Amino acid sequence: MKYLPVLLFLITSAFTETAVAPPCGDVIWAILPCDGFLNGGTSPNRRCCSGVGDLADQIKTKPDEETVCQCLQQVLPLIGYDHKRLPLIASECNVDIYFPNITHTTDCSK
Repeated sequence: MKYLPVLLFLITSAFTETAVAPPCGDVIWAILPCDGFLNGGTSPNRRCCSGVGDLADQIKTKPDEETVCQCLQQVLPLIGYDHKRLPLIASECNVDIYFPNITHTTDCSK
């Protein structure tokens, strides 16, 4: 009987889903099809919106958002982009995701 609390903990923790931020590689694959839009194209293509939607499904917490922001902060300058266009992707794709105006000085914790 004294092991019942430990047993209950082990059983419940085995079925508890652990939230993990999407790996940077997944973020990159999601955002790469948006290259044309991020560089001045009129609207994001279907692959861009699909990737951003998949990414939105993976972001569950504020730390997840920070991790994605930090990844984008490192990667986007390498592909070149208009940083003012990144925040427009959510509305253009009709996806519930928040992308700040990410530059090298963006504080991803806010």
